[in-house]
Parts: sequence; structure tokens; C-alpha cells
Amino acid sequence: MVWGVTLGLLVAYVQRFWGFKPATLAGIALCIGVPYLHHYDAKPIASGYSLGMLLSIVFLWLTLKTLEKGWTRYLCAAWGFLTGLGFYTSRQLVFSVMAVVFVLLALPAGRKRLREFVQVPSMGIFLACALAGFFPELVYKPDPYAESAPPFGLASPDMMLDNLYFLMRAIPAYFDGDPLARIPEVYNPGRNENIESFPLRAADMVGTLAAFVTVHFVIENFRQSWRDKNVPVMLLAAFSLKTRKKSSTSGHRFFSSARAG
Repeated sequence: MVWGVTLGLLVAYVQRFWGFKPATLAGIALCIGVPYLHHYDAKPIASGYSLGMLLSIVFLWLTLKTLEKGWTRYLCAAWGFLTGLGFYTSRQLVFSVMAVVFVLLALPAGRKRLREFVQVPSMGIFLACALAGFFPELVYKPDPYAESAPPFGLASPDMMLDNLYFLMRAIPAYFDGDPLARIPEVYNPGRNENIESFPLRAADMVGTLAAFVTVHFVIENFRQSWRDKNVPVMLLAAFSLKTRKKSSTSGHRFFSSARAG
């Protein structure tokens, strides 16, 4: 059900700004691609993997509404609660928030909304609702068996390079270019003894090439939409790229989370 709601919201986004035919093609591609992408996912419904994609798409719509209407009480409350809930379920939501802030900073209208956000009424509602969404984590932390690792931090230079390497390894997996990513079992290259799963066949090379051509296409669309001030395209491109920008956080190799983002 969560995947269905997520894909429905994304297809509705495409239909609103590009029309029926692109939305239909997007829906077909997503219905085929997302179940395959998450074929290893058997996590509870409240996990970061299950909610991360849904919250990202909701943030797309919230950003458009905020640019259009400003920081109404309801929008502040929605932003706050969903951000708090997202940080409770998975710290990976920080990349969706970064994508929103990046787009807002790049636009004159977005910078205006950010200045409005730091005023007392908007910030107060946001923080109160964020605390409500994050409340389960506050209940969990006093538990003596709770994890003691800090929620955020900078990785060491060696780990950043390591994460960057696995980031580049993850991109071809989106396009079936990594042979080990096709196995039915959970595949984590950080724990696999055959860690160097380079392309084995011509089809793998085609998938790898398609992956990097697509990334280049997304980057070029972001640049063009920024020049044209085309906010819907700019947001979609930024959210597409945000799953690739995970090499500076600490504590994880982001192959699996990059695929799930």
C-alpha cells in the first residue's frame, strides 16, 4: 500500500506538469522498476526503507505548495511532523531536506520563503510538530539498551572515499549493470567476500553506460531548469540526485540506502 501511494503521488506530479502520456509512461516504468528495486525489502512498514520514498515525494508536493502559498499554519505543521517522523524512521531523510533547501536557495522566491520560515510563528509551529513526530525516538533513548551512537557526524576522509566508491558502484545497479545486484538474496557489497563485482557481460556494460548517461541527463535538466526557473523540473531533478549524495555521512556504506532512496 505504501508503494502504491508513493507511485500514485509521483505519477500525479508528472501528470500535473507534463500531461497524461508522460504520466502513463512514468507509471508503467515505476510499477516495473520499484518492486524490482525493493525485491529484498521485508522491513516493517514504519521503517526508513518503506517511508523514505513516500516522504520524499510528499516533500515535492509540500515544496510546491509552500512556494505558492507561503508558510501557512497547516504547511508548517505538516513540514514539522513529517520531518520529525522521517528523522525518527531514518536519518537518510536529511538528503531530502537538503534537496529542498538547495532548490529554495537557488530561487529568488525560495530564498524569500526561507527568510519567512525563520520568523517566530512559522519556526515555533514547525519545531513543536517536529518534536511530536520525533517523539518515539525520545521515548526510546532513555532505554539502557538503546544505541549510543550519535545521530549525525562527519566521516573520516578514508570512509568518505570508501563511500564514494560504493556510491559509484550503486548507480549501475539501478540499471541492472551490476551482476551481483540481480541475485534474489540481500546483497551488500560492504559485507560480500566477492566485493569487486565488475561487469561480466556486454549487457552489464550497457546497463552501466545507461546509468551514467541518465545521471548526466538529470544534471543537465537541473541546470537548464535553474536557468529557466522551471521549479517542477528542478525539484524532480534535485530529488533524483539526492540519493547519490551520501558519501559524507558517517557510519554506513550507502549501497543499499542509495538504491532505496
